[in-house]
Amino acid sequence: MATDTPPHLPTELWQMVVPYLGEHDLRSLRAVNRLFASIVRPLLYRYCNFSRLGYHFPGAAQPYPFLELPELQQAPLSKKQRASIFRDIRVVKFRKHDVGDCTTFRFLQGYRVFRPDEETSLDVLWVELFSCPTHAQSSGEMYSTFVHEGDEGHRNPTPDYDEDGADEFATCRHRCFYIDFSSLWCARPRKLVFRNAPVLWFDGPDSPLLFPNDIVTDECVLVVNSAALDAEYIRSERPWEEPLTGFCSDGRVSWGFQPGPPWRCERLTIVFWTGSPDEPWFPPCTHYADEDPWELEEPGDCTALARMWFGLGSAVRALKMRTSPKDGLKRITVVNADAVRRGRGVEGETQEYYENDISARFEAAFKARGFPECEPPELECVTFDAWLAGGHAENVFSHTEIAPFLAAGGEV
Repeated sequence: MATDTPPHLPTELWQMVVPYLGEHDLRSLRAVNRLFASIVRPLLYRYCNFSRLGYHFPGAAQPYPFLELPELQQAPLSKKQRASIFRDIRVVKFRKHDVGDCTTFRFLQGYRVFRPDEETSLDVLWVELFSCPTHAQSSGEMYSTFVHEGDEGHRNPTPDYDEDGADEFATCRHRCFYIDFSSLWCARPRKLVFRNAPVLWFDGPDSPLLFPNDIVTDECVLVVNSAALDAEYIRSERPWEEPLTGFCSDGRVSWGFQPGPPWRCERLTIVFWTGSPDEPWFPPCTHYADEDPWELEEPGDCTALARMWFGLGSAVRALKMRTSPKDGLKRITVVNADAVRRGRGVEGETQEYYENDISARFEAAFKARGFPECEPPELECVTFDAWLAGGHAENVFSHTEIAPFLAAGGEV
């Protein structure tokens, strides 16, 4: 039977310990008993999701504190109360969403969240991108990533982009008011996370990927899904669609990593995400998509990976040209590179091989196009287990996502 007294430790000591727990542990602890819930609930205002009803704090005493509903006796907060909540937020998440959600949000929450001169404690700004197969199929683009999901009203005109009436865009390409009106880019988060970051796009990245690159952050994390994960989604949701892939040598296709790191970012972390510790990572090229596995005997048989690293090197090179050595990118960490495969049926390479290969691509990109000489950032490759053991997966992956890796021998 549940009691109102926490076991083993005095209430005062629990109040000192609990604030150091992560989001998953806080939510688990909240269900133990009423006293734990009373200790935990104020701390749940640290974790915010954007929603159509505004800023949502799941599990908090008042999940939508900024939603003014006088008919439900929910009075507006005072300026001091609002400032107190904003000051304590640690994690803000933009999840992939329907275009109607952020349009509704625009009308309900039209004021600025953070101001440049307002002190915040934001640790993580987390953005989930979405790969739209319908848009890619009908528009001729092989691979596109946006913040909006869903393909209803597919060819509806979009005033924000269709000023001259010449073109129409899919629902997924509508302007995102979460991003435009939140002003969270002024919050200076310590970590900026992009889930489902693309490595392949057609004729340049799309405008919804062009987040403000003058944001100040310590680390930018790009989580890149294996092509197998995208193909699995397409088969389950739209079994008639073909996997979104491109010929690795097609001149219309650009390879690299998007969104590019902000100008004032010290560390870039690239995570090759497979969803399982036993699964390999495949690039989204036709070598993977073809039903008959290709026999790739030599590394040069598929240029997708080489073009990815060269594209990243070019982007980082251009970034360093715009910044001073003090503010530029200093370190790139590649996580789970040993899971990367050049094609189905091809054995993986060692960490040392990929570290040498990536370094060579960077060097080639830095010397290309007649750019003046400048020093590339330090590069390191680490296994997913080592990265997980260092505690770096917190607020990047959910506890459910990393559970298989923990069960396979990873440590927190």
